[in-house]
Amino acid sequence: MIIDNLLGNAVKYGKQGGNIYIRWDVAQHCMVVADDGPGIPSKYLPYLFDRFFRTDASRSSRVEGNGLGLAIVKKIADIQNIQISVQSEEGSGTEFRLFFRKEDYG
Repeated sequence: MIIDNLLGNAVKYGKQGGNIYIRWDVAQHCMVVADDGPGIPSKYLPYLFDRFFRTDASRSSRVEGNGLGLAIVKKIADIQNIQISVQSEEGSGTEFRLFFRKEDYG
């Protein structure tokens, strides 16, 4: 469900016909899901995992959603002891990282 939500957002908010990247970062023991979309303004980053939060740009009627996807991702990640982070810059896409503790997952 975590990956489904992150990939769904990458498709929804990424550039039309753009690229989505999924990779495993061995050094940091984390999965990276990134897109090459318009990015998210830094003022919104602290609120991305809040229920019902949507940035102004995502509130248009052409982008469906209710602002629950990332809140669900965060809740499931917390339950499974997975740390999640987001990095984004306007015009440069968005990157989510899921950090797994080696002792939890071998």
